[in-house]
Amino acid sequence: MIDDAHGARLAELTERLRGDGLQVGGGQMLKTAPRGYPGDHARIGLLRCKGLICWRQWPVAPWLYTAGAKDRVVGFLRTAAPLQQWLDQRVGPDPA
Repeated sequence: MIDDAHGARLAELTERLRGDGLQVGGGQMLKTAPRGYPGDHARIGLLRCKGLICWRQWPVAPWLYTAGAKDRVVGFLRTAAPLQQWLDQRVGPDPA
């Protein structure tokens, strides 16, 4: 996020995903701005994230027990793919 162009692209991606009904955030958050960044930085919410994840929750419903559940999960993964690609290119894949 130090690079304005890449940081702006990440912010756009996260907002689009939220607009698509997904949740995006950091598993753990810094309480304040990281060292060297002002507290009113345009992307302070992202800068405070120690990690970045994207998820979707569905309420328990009968469709969960059908073959259609796969289609919903695949749809989620396809929707979230641009964020995964951004992270792979800028941060690197998880070695695990």
